[in-house]
Amino acid sequence: MTYSIGEVAALTGVSTVTLRAWESRYGVVRPQRTASSYRQYDDRDLAVLQRMHALVASGVSPRRAAALATGEAAAAPAPDTATALPALQDPTALARAGAALDGEALRRTLDEAFAVASIETAIDDWLLPSMSEVGRRWASGELDVVSEHFISAAVMRKLSALFEATPAHGPRVAVGLPNEARHELPALAFALLLQRAGAQVLYVGADIPQSCWSRLVETWQPQAAVLGVAADRDVAPAAAAVEALTAAGVAPVYVGGRAAPQVRGAIPLTVSLREAARTVAAALAHRGRSRQPQLAH
Repeated sequence: MTYSIGEVAALTGVSTVTLRAWESRYGVVRPQRTASSYRQYDDRDLAVLQRMHALVASGVSPRRAAALATGEAAAAPAPDTATALPALQDPTALARAGAALDGEALRRTLDEAFAVASIETAIDDWLLPSMSEVGRRWASGELDVVSEHFISAAVMRKLSALFEATPAHGPRVAVGLPNEARHELPALAFALLLQRAGAQVLYVGADIPQSCWSRLVETWQPQAAVLGVAADRDVAPAAAAVEALTAAGVAPVYVGGRAAPQVRGAIPLTVSLREAARTVAAALAHRGRSRQPQLAH
């Protein structure tokens, strides 16, 4: 399929002026030209430009983003084949960079991992195992609190930038953590994947008191909510949040995380973040279709 520069601008969120600048300065794509000299982009060009836009939005310099985006296109025949991508085969890289308090290495590791595969693959197949390794090293004393916080802050910044760069459309879904729950990284990663799956996500973060959920519903009127429940101590606050959301008229309410099956009154998400996001998005899309009025024949 081919696209005009205006169509590419609409699909990527990048202005036509910027697209021309990326082409002339960095050679990120070389679109074909029509007989009238109009640019024609193909699917590969579109994928490269979408990747570059996400990288730039997450704080990578345009020159570096162009190199990473074009390197992905050349090296990865399929975006979800993590076994063929060396950057996704090392779950210790974040821990090593954090132990050395090497900010440049930490940023480079994150940028390259998200450049060589889809965001879904990078999160499920590399980022979460990498953060588990960070947690293991912290628990064993190999990493101190400074290093662990240093790594987590960098990852949160990366996910936040990718989230902000992802267009929001579709059903409204609130995502956050209940009162006193602070294991925020998986919740933000899920919010990013859910928005990419076709939802409009309001990510409200960690430690949300029970009373605030009712006000959230009144003000923003979500069609569903998802709560992170990482530990046993989060179960009771999550149950209270589910009760508040349900009483305010939100249904369904989903819960994800290790302790999710213990929360009554909500739908547990026990699959990968990628599959959980697809499950929620598909359920809401089906619900929306079923509510559409049927035309008489």
